[in-house]
Amino acid sequence: MPLSPNPYAALKEASQYVRLFRGKTFVVKVGGEVLAEPKIRKALCEQLALLWSFSIKVVVVHGGGAELDAVCEAMHIPIEKVAGRRVTSPAVLDAAKMVFAGQVHMDLLAELQAAGVPAVGLTGLDAGLVKAHRRPPVAVIPDGATEPQLVDYGLVGDIDTIDPHVLSHLLEGVSCRWWRRFPGGKTAPFTTPTRTPSPRVWPPPWAPRSCSSCCRCRAS
Repeated sequence: MPLSPNPYAALKEASQYVRLFRGKTFVVKVGGEVLAEPKIRKALCEQLALLWSFSIKVVVVHGGGAELDAVCEAMHIPIEKVAGRRVTSPAVLDAAKMVFAGQVHMDLLAELQAAGVPAVGLTGLDAGLVKAHRRPPVAVIPDGATEPQLVDYGLVGDIDTIDPHVLSHLLEGVSCRWWRRFPGGKTAPFTTPTRTPSPRVWPPPWAPRSCSSCCRCRAS
């Protein structure tokens, strides 16, 4: 009779990665085609919530090209792409603001919060997160052509600098906050008790979060 597999083997294998990446920051780029499907978006957010529950900080950078195309068609805005990249007119830029900072943004935030992640949404404008300049015309080979042509992609930019201070502030604030997890996956903020428990039993066994910067974590 074959031996049953060790039920703790997978957990033991995963624990080494949890120890390795705890407290680190993962930057996850999510394409718009992934977010367009509700079931796939939900599954993705559940996986991101699992990383967050292991004290891994997560920054999500999302797209939304399919949704932008749909909005442009609904608003009768011409869609032009050269060599797979979008030409952004003023009208397309207005539609992009509606999609990226609106529809796609809010749907993703709602799904993350439903998975138990206290997610915060930002754009590149917030707190000067991203600084860029307008991209000059570039030489590309359009689809079906054999010779490069000079193409102006319109109101698109090339990044100059990234100022991560606002991200660091938010990530540290979330990582220092304690959350109590109840049956069914619901979470609620943990209220600091009046009498501080002994460092030997801190954090409490039901508190899955930990950090290296708050006073109680240092004391333990």
